[in-house]
Amino acid sequence: MGFIVRNILMNAIKFTPEGGKVTVDYPNRNEIRIKDSGRGMPPEMVSKLFTDRIISEKGTEGESGTGIGLMLCKEFADSLGAEIHVESEVGVGTTFRVVIQTDL
Repeated sequence: MGFIVRNILMNAIKFTPEGGKVTVDYPNRNEIRIKDSGRGMPPEMVSKLFTDRIISEKGTEGESGTGIGLMLCKEFADSLGAEIHVESEVGVGTTFRVVIQTDL
C-alpha cells in the first residue's frame, strides 16, 4: 500500500505549483484521500491514467516522469483488492481516493 500512496503523493506534489496545497486524510478507516490544488486534468486524460497508453507530462517545475507509476499503482491496488478513484477539474486540482478492504 505504501508504494501506491507514495506515488500518488509524489504526483500531487509534482503537479501542484509553489504556494499550492496537497492534503492527505483518512475520511474513514477504509480510505486514504490525497487532494491537491494543482492544475487538474480533463476527463479524457483521467480516463487514460491507469491504461498502458503512457501519459507523461512535465511537472510544474519541469520535472519529468516515465508515465508508468499510476499504471503500476493500479496493478498493485488490484492485487490487494483495493480500488483507486480519481476526480479532477482543470485549473482546480485532483483528488485520488484509495479504498481498501477492512481486513488489509
